[in-house]
Amino acid sequence: MRKNRLLALVIAGIMMTGTACGSKTDDEAEKQTPENISSLADEYAKKLGMEFDAPEGIENVKYTVDTKNHIGQVEFTESGVDYVLRMKKAERPDRNILGIDCEWDYDYEKRFGEYVVDIDRGHTDDKTVDLASWMFDDTDWIYTMATTNAGKEGVDITGVVGTIIDVHEAKYQEQLAAFSGLEVSQLPDSIYSSSTDQILSASNENGVISVTFETVYDYEGLIEGLPVNRRGTPIIPNFTISGNADEIEYGIIGVDSEFEANSNADEMIKILQDAINNPIPGCPSVDFSVENGKITRIWILYA
Repeated sequence: MRKNRLLALVIAGIMMTGTACGSKTDDEAEKQTPENISSLADEYAKKLGMEFDAPEGIENVKYTVDTKNHIGQVEFTESGVDYVLRMKKAERPDRNILGIDCEWDYDYEKRFGEYVVDIDRGHTDDKTVDLASWMFDDTDWIYTMATTNAGKEGVDITGVVGTIIDVHEAKYQEQLAAFSGLEVSQLPDSIYSSSTDQILSASNENGVISVTFETVYDYEGLIEGLPVNRRGTPIIPNFTISGNADEIEYGIIGVDSEFEANSNADEMIKILQDAINNPIPGCPSVDFSVENGKITRIWILYA
């Protein structure tokens, strides 16, 4: 299949100094199969330290890793249209890590769920260029993708961007599901946090308290492999704490105050139950400590 060589010409330094992962000749590219594309992707992820969320059905795939600058590049064809994408870890978004040099005509933002993508359109002497830039906050990796087929009938860079985001989000949801249902007995000794707006249920029945949170935060990062939220904090999804009510200490304290056992199970559960339907201003933190696989303290921290 023909390669879009003009795309390489308008991108500064497109031939990155780095290692190509299974670089193919044009004839070999024609023979690529889903199996060897997957193998190339695995090699790329191992060298870069991050995988590319590849859409299904892409062809003519070429992976390159610049190990010195820790940048990955993927060239591929999707539905007969050629694209090039670069990705790297960064603290903030960058609109053009591809370094494309052309006249930019306009730009706009497009939202895909929780993700915001910057779209730029520009032109060279005889080609229209579309550039898409975004960041996955849960990994702190930024992406820039471009095509010079922009403006042609049926070509929409946002469609491919949306597919990449969908693939990424599906993997993220799988990661969340893998840790959903984690039990207190599996947690290392530490203090864990949530907030009153994350409470799904709270009860005190037959001397056993139970509180289910949509999200619990592992600020110490003690649990290996946890997914992270958009702020980069490791999270435990859909987590329930429970224990014998008379074996737990309860506290309602203010900021910068040390823990004080100044409450009881009934009062604590009532506050948490009320917070489900009547959100507490400021969404106070709900913290709990784990020792030897058991809940020993629960406290509400008001700002």
